[in-house]
Amino acid sequence: LEDVLRAWAVMESYVDAGTVRSLGITNVHDAEYFDRFYESVRIKPKVVQVRFHSNRQFGMPMRRKFRELGIVEQLFWILTGNGHAIVHPATKAAAAECALTPQQFIYGFILAMGAGRIHPLIGTTNRKHMVQDLEVAKYFDGAVPERKLYVERWFGKDALKEFAGKVFKKPDLITYLDDDKKKKDHPAS
Repeated sequence: LEDVLRAWAVMESYVDAGTVRSLGITNVHDAEYFDRFYESVRIKPKVVQVRFHSNRQFGMPMRRKFRELGIVEQLFWILTGNGHAIVHPATKAAAAECALTPQQFIYGFILAMGAGRIHPLIGTTNRKHMVQDLEVAKYFDGAVPERKLYVERWFGKDALKEFAGKVFKKPDLITYLDDDKKKKDHPAS
């Protein structure tokens, strides 16, 4: 932790100088480590990059904490680490109905799952794949009315839970959507 804190202090000086707008951290999977880090830094991270893979529980142990602190998650290793999801029959069927590739559908799942707080970090250098990846975001911007039906059918809360259960064996990947609803229904007094 000490090496990370020394490096972070240097980066804080760049924020102070106006050279850098905000800071982020990657590969945080341990709550105790993160708490010690977070309490030790003056400028708090705005973004955290998290590996989206079963061996890291898809980032779930830390997700609530990041949400509470207003930290945006960037998920990486989405396709590379989840090849089973791309070839899963549920993914293929949903993607075909939405006129997307299975890879695009998985990115759509991540965008919908994140409700604006989780973003896929896309590592392709292939121009065609970049264009396809950007096309997925259009499903969520409301610009094409007929796409709204696909968003409601495939990316609504119940559909997300069902898909997460079938493909990732983790229907609770999106339980924070229930938390957000509870907050709206019962705001803190």
